[in-house]
Amino acid sequence: MNPEQAEKKQLVQGKEAFGYKDFKCRQLFELKSNPQLDKIHFNFVEKGYPYFTRTSFNNGILGNVEYLDNKHKIKGNSLAIGMIEMKFHYMEKDFYAGQFTKTAFPKFKEFNKNVAFYFISLLSKFQPIYQGVLVRDFEELFYNTTLSLPITPKNEIDFEYMETRIRELEFTRIRELATYLKITGLSDYILTDDDRKFMGKLGGVKYSKFKIGDIFNSAVGDYDIQQKHINGKGIYVVNSGETDTGIKGKSDIKARIFHSNTITVDMFGLAYYRGYDYKMATHGHVFSLSLKQQDIMTREIGLYIVSAMKHFKQIFSFSNMLNWNKIKEETLYLPITEKNTPDYDFMSKFIRIQEKLAIKKVVEYNDKIIQTTKEVVGA
Repeated sequence: MNPEQAEKKQLVQGKEAFGYKDFKCRQLFELKSNPQLDKIHFNFVEKGYPYFTRTSFNNGILGNVEYLDNKHKIKGNSLAIGMIEMKFHYMEKDFYAGQFTKTAFPKFKEFNKNVAFYFISLLSKFQPIYQGVLVRDFEELFYNTTLSLPITPKNEIDFEYMETRIRELEFTRIRELATYLKITGLSDYILTDDDRKFMGKLGGVKYSKFKIGDIFNSAVGDYDIQQKHINGKGIYVVNSGETDTGIKGKSDIKARIFHSNTITVDMFGLAYYRGYDYKMATHGHVFSLSLKQQDIMTREIGLYIVSAMKHFKQIFSFSNMLNWNKIKEETLYLPITEKNTPDYDFMSKFIRIQEKLAIKKVVEYNDKIIQTTKEVVGA
């Protein structure tokens, strides 16, 4: 390692750069409105092009869609922006987009995933300001936003520092994750013999359709809880939307309490399992669903059923809002017992095994990142 490299390493690990210089976003990015199409124009598939929407859930991606055309396809390695949440998302691959979205394309060739994350961390600080203006005024405000960026001794933007800084932060978080997995026992992802036998029988599982109204009871909130009632006290308040799974915060306002081990579905068809007591804002058009066999519901069963409801968000929207009369006729495709009833035992075992498999990937990714980052930053 030469003296210049040693100095660079020390600066990064010391969380300091050679210096900083202010840049306007107009010097760094070109902002464009996306060629937008509603989701009804696409065929959703397991693997395909990301379909970006205006929310922040799942990096703003509603799902993957088949190739449509080049006219509406947006170039990746860019920052997509949802104009409601005013959050920036790195889009590595080419993608399609829905309404109320824009994309910021870099004017420099050094842009990549890690550099993007560095910029996102800076731009996120301006989110409250961006949300306070009209959409038509966003472009001018964005272009005039000033970012303080690290520079080299030659007074050039230090993209190498940005990349290494992000890797160092990732390394720190990964080490924390490794400690958490160990303490909670989640690092034990080994499948048992019974798990393997269960997986081996998956091909013979039978499924059937069940109407929501046949297996669920439904209830709505009875008090119009508003933002002024969110005071950090009491229990969670659930509203419609993807951000934080619809949780608006806590409130001790007097209102009906819905118990844990239930599922909420909002007017957009977004379903979440709730493992805690909560209240609901009636104006949010959220329904609380409890199994008619109430003692059956567990966390694993709830997660399985919610996954079976994923297609609801492709059915319901602003133009077709969900209500109980609509959803009670919707069907779920569920595993069945020999008596043709929902096989809740299967659901529980399936989710537990999937969690083990997911944790295995997390642990392996954790080990890979730690090793890679050690090599980069010399940790």
